[in-house]
Amino acid sequence: MTDLKKQVADGEISFQSGEDILTMALEKPEHLGRVQATSDGVTITSYFGRAKRKSIAIDIENIVEEKVDKIVTQRMIDFKKNS
Repeated sequence: MTDLKKQVADGEISFQSGEDILTMALEKPEHLGRVQATSDGVTITSYFGRAKRKSIAIDIENIVEEKVDKIVTQRMIDFKKNS
């Protein structure tokens, strides 16, 4: 491929439409259609698994519960100090 780059830089080689240095180096024409995969092999989902989704409502509920607990605890401490 390095030799091809040099030839292109020197103007010894020019490319027609649909050709480039990679297709020339691989000696295979570029496939201009849609490429379809077969079902054999590893997919992203089979390798990594499905994404686990959290419910936003549960997250908000947990945050509110924690804040309420902190407020109640602080108020109890303040009440005991003032009693």
